[in-house]
Amino acid sequence: MGSNSEAASREESAESNGCEELAAAERAAAIDAASHKRREKPLRLSPLAKRRKSGQQATTELRLKDVWTSGFHFNCLAFSIMMATKQIGASKAAQQETRQQSDEERRLTHEAILQQLPPEAAEHEGENGVWWCGQTVAKLTTIFEEQGFMSEAHVHGFANRLQRTIIVIDAREDALVITEYIPGYAVARQISMREARERRESEQQQPLWLLMSPSHWSALLPEA
Repeated sequence: MGSNSEAASREESAESNGCEELAAAERAAAIDAASHKRREKPLRLSPLAKRRKSGQQATTELRLKDVWTSGFHFNCLAFSIMMATKQIGASKAAQQETRQQSDEERRLTHEAILQQLPPEAAEHEGENGVWWCGQTVAKLTTIFEEQGFMSEAHVHGFANRLQRTIIVIDAREDALVITEYIPGYAVARQISMREARERRESEQQQPLWLLMSPSHWSALLPEA
């Protein structure tokens, strides 16, 4: 009797172990299948990546038209400002006829910037956190005399000369960068797309909109 009981016990134990092994094998198979399934799914973009826009997408969403801007004497920033303030028309002919005026705008802005530079700019380059970042008196003078590409310091100059807010959409990077320059030579600050839409939809005076691409400035004119 005892022998039969022990045999039954051993059989139950074997069955139990076998079930456990089978269950473990099934669990392992299920995990492997789930893992394979996950690998088959396409990678999902993060919420941040989905929110990224290019400069061109931003101009479209803000209903801004990127117009052809003359590069005569590297005065594209001056031409952009002249069109944005409606001093001249947006046609090629209008820009060709006002080349001398673009040179004058460059000169006036250069002089305005030099008057605002602190004494240390004579010897030291502007650090991050100042409006003349990366510039010195000598560098700015070279840009003027050699008709070089006008920098962000010049955007400050135009903003203060005209007493107008200027918003720049930077198309040089994949991720969207929008920068706001206000009168007063305060450090320019990056703004969000939401803030840019608020500026665009405001019933008050529109800021001047510019597009910055590699070695070129373009006017962004509001569409109806």
